[in-house]
Amino acid sequence: MGLGQDPFNPTRTHPLSPTAAGLDFPSSGAEANLSSLRARVVGIDPDGGRPMTDQDRASLGDPFFDLVLARERFPRTATELIAVLNESNGAPEGVPEQMVFVVAEAGQIPFNNSSAMLPRGVRYVVTRGRPANGPTVLISTRPPADDPTAFLQVAGWDGRNKVFHFYERAGSAWLWEGSSLHAFDPAARGKGPFDSHVNGTLVMKELRLPWLHWNSTAQEIPIESFPPNHPLRTDPLFAARESADILERRVVRPAIQRWTRARLDRQLGDPDGVAAPRELLRHLLATTSINIVTSEERSRGSKPTFGLPATFFFDVESIVNQLGLEISGLGQSFQVGRPDYESAVAALGLALKHLASGFKQDGDASFAWLVPERALEDCVVVGELTRRGILSFGFALALLMVDAWNPIDSAARASLLNYVPAGRTQAARIEAETRKNINNAAAHLPPEAPESIAATYLALDESALRARAGAELDAFVAKVRARLMTSQGVLDFMRLADWRRRAFRKRRIAEFDLSLPFSNINENAPPLALTKDGEVVER
Repeated sequence: MGLGQDPFNPTRTHPLSPTAAGLDFPSSGAEANLSSLRARVVGIDPDGGRPMTDQDRASLGDPFFDLVLARERFPRTATELIAVLNESNGAPEGVPEQMVFVVAEAGQIPFNNSSAMLPRGVRYVVTRGRPANGPTVLISTRPPADDPTAFLQVAGWDGRNKVFHFYERAGSAWLWEGSSLHAFDPAARGKGPFDSHVNGTLVMKELRLPWLHWNSTAQEIPIESFPPNHPLRTDPLFAARESADILERRVVRPAIQRWTRARLDRQLGDPDGVAAPRELLRHLLATTSINIVTSEERSRGSKPTFGLPATFFFDVESIVNQLGLEISGLGQSFQVGRPDYESAVAALGLALKHLASGFKQDGDASFAWLVPERALEDCVVVGELTRRGILSFGFALALLMVDAWNPIDSAARASLLNYVPAGRTQAARIEAETRKNINNAAAHLPPEAPESIAATYLALDESALRARAGAELDAFVAKVRARLMTSQGVLDFMRLADWRRRAFRKRRIAEFDLSLPFSNINENAPPLALTKDGEVVER
């Protein structure tokens, strides 16, 4: 989930504090019980929200609304909210199964004199659901769970309308901040909860082993990382924490797949055609969001070699896992020698920093080679569009092979969006129209243009395309592996990793200084790219 703003544990940048919106925290006594439900979809509704109409309320069918707000219950804290949900545990509509997960960017940094002023950035994700349905309510807050000034946010899955609803307690009011559909409304896109939930679904940035900042089977968040008087030390929710792999497998991945299917059912089922085809193919050609991945090996260790994440080099999730292209060279991982890795870390001056407090810890994150990767939500859309026959295997693969060595933020691949129909188009015509537009443009462009490269791949039948793409990626993998056997190659790839981190920090989903290491390279240094020969070059 995206996580809201708190004065001592800042997370997602929210455009308005409760005070600025006229929704200040209640002080005490009778005032503390004055609560209401208001609608505030940022970009559409007034800053202070608006009263919800009967029609608004009728459109809400998630368990949080049904079990809590619809019954005029307005809990101030996560503790109160859990207690209200518990009242319905025995009812058919109840959500009695609870799991607690903990994430903290500073969770692996020991508490000592040098880190005493470092905010720990710890948050809880509490899920509620029924065994047959899985989690359908997700609560986000910080410790202590009974603090009425802590941020408190909820995402609820509405099984009737097939959307997530997003809520936040802001001061004295509960706010409905929109549904998954608002993520694609031009007025609301990128605002409020949709600055992180950009595609209307749940977000878990570290979505693969070792789930870097989460308490997990790969690394626990030790209680010793927190000051002696930190409320987390005695908070029952922290004591109930579970491993992040459960959150990934049972909650976030199924939620992304469920919402993607529901969204495509809507968009592709419209008898008048798809209203915004470019919005759909953006998931194929561009980078709408980002996940973060690392090596499975520690940054400090004695193992002489270790593997790097394959998704750093090309879009393994889409090309291999979603489209099923076989690449024989992937049988072995991308191995790097620890001495070369440590030399590159030192040369680039990698360090974890918290700019506001002045904290600095030299070296990489707790696990090695922390880098952005293509978001799962983009890859799942690609897979669904091909499985439904909206895009053919050949079409999707041909376009992904344009600048395939740069899986995220590829300007060459993104430029092909210009050839996707801009207006309403029948779903069955989207690929044909895009093919035609690319081929027409390529006829007047040099061979190295993205349009010409795409047209060359598109001219192949599926069998020939599979063979060519597989051979090209096999050759690319071999060249990368050869470069990884040299100290200069490792340094160049580390420079590329640093460029991608710098680009990530400019995204709104980059909430914390400690999410990624900083380097001694200027933040405004020229962008870098990878070539099909495994060379790192300036763009």
